[in-house]
Amino acid sequence: MACTRFTILMCGSTGAGKSTAGNIAGNIASGQPGAFKVGHGTDSETKRSEAIDFNIVGPGGIVYPCRLIDTIGFGDSELKPEKQFEGFSTFIDLAPGGLNVICYVQKWGRLKSDEQEAMHLVAEAFGAGQRTHTAVVITHCTKEDGFYEEEIKKSSAWSRVIDYFQGGRIYIDSQEQPEVARTKLHQLMLHIIQKNNSEKLSHAGFEEAVQYRLQKQQLINALPFDLRTGPQTILDELQQGKKSRSELEASIIQQQRVEARRQEQARNLKKACEDLQDQIGQTANANQRAEEAKRKTGEAEEWARAEAQKSADLLTANQGLEGKLSQAKMQSERTIADNRRLAAEAAQAKADKERVEEKVNLLAAKVKEYEEAAKKAEDALSNKTIGWAVVSGLAGAGLAAATGGATEITRQALAARALLTAATSSVSVGVGVWTNGQKHIKELHDKVKETKTARDEAQKK
Repeated sequence: MACTRFTILMCGSTGAGKSTAGNIAGNIASGQPGAFKVGHGTDSETKRSEAIDFNIVGPGGIVYPCRLIDTIGFGDSELKPEKQFEGFSTFIDLAPGGLNVICYVQKWGRLKSDEQEAMHLVAEAFGAGQRTHTAVVITHCTKEDGFYEEEIKKSSAWSRVIDYFQGGRIYIDSQEQPEVARTKLHQLMLHIIQKNNSEKLSHAGFEEAVQYRLQKQQLINALPFDLRTGPQTILDELQQGKKSRSELEASIIQQQRVEARRQEQARNLKKACEDLQDQIGQTANANQRAEEAKRKTGEAEEWARAEAQKSADLLTANQGLEGKLSQAKMQSERTIADNRRLAAEAAQAKADKERVEEKVNLLAAKVKEYEEAAKKAEDALSNKTIGWAVVSGLAGAGLAAATGGATEITRQALAARALLTAATSSVSVGVGVWTNGQKHIKELHDKVKETKTARDEAQKK
């Protein structure tokens, strides 16, 4: 076969029995789960297209997988014409690949004007290509098929219906003979499929339905996996007539909004993560700076401790230096006092030296003068021109000069000179005077010697 599933559309006026015929063809009893809802009266129970998938077993046991689509009934008193056609058009979503068979279901009887208009609308909607794909299913037929064939020939309205739809026609009684009706429906469907070589009826609406499904499938596939389930289920149910395009689009929009919120949250989370990463980086830098500051603080504290130790050492050293300085100051003061005392002593020694030198000079001069006088006396004594009394006086004068001051020496020297002058005139000196004169002369020499020694020591100082 050219395709794996054949699509059959059931359409017609409200109350014609298309939903019942569809349930019979789909091998499902009315009222069972999945069956088409069957209405009564002029209000269509079907508000949008629905589908049933079933199999037809053909000759030789060949299985034909089929999809049967039930549409909204034309002439529904509750819906406006545009709403009716809008509801009818929803079948396109259930047959995006096209239709193999169109079964126009019409109740037997006199055709009303609105029913004829509905037939014409279907014929115009599918174009001329529908003729070989469309068959008429006439319901509520309790008589033999020949009866209805003859009656159709008599009715111009029914003749136009047969002319509109050239795929064939069957007459069924869904209420009294459902098994017969099922057989006739399956045979009709297989006849049209085989007649058209399994080719589907193409239409711009079908192509749009294919593109619509592909477009929505792409939108669904673009969603995250966990958001696809809802829209995908609705898309699948759209092809079964259980959901509408508006429901599908609302579901996709809702999930897109969820995804948009997720993306916004993801962007916000990414931004928050980036901000957090920046904060972490800043914190790391701050920690690094803190560690560096801590290290520098430790170094500063160590330096401060070292400086404090140095200061303590310096303080101790200063205290020691202050003690030494105090001692040095005291020593200096003692030294200054000693220097002053020594200076005073030196000045005194200098003055004493000057006085001694002066005295020595005087003594030296007097000694020289006395030595000259003594020599003259010795000469006089040796010449025995001076008497003993004169010699004795000279000796006394010399001794006084040696022991007295400079003034006394001068005086004694003058006296000695006078005595010496007198001695030259006296020649009668005794032997005793001579002896005393020698003794005094010796004493005089000793005094001169002592005086020279004192002079030398004074000069050394």
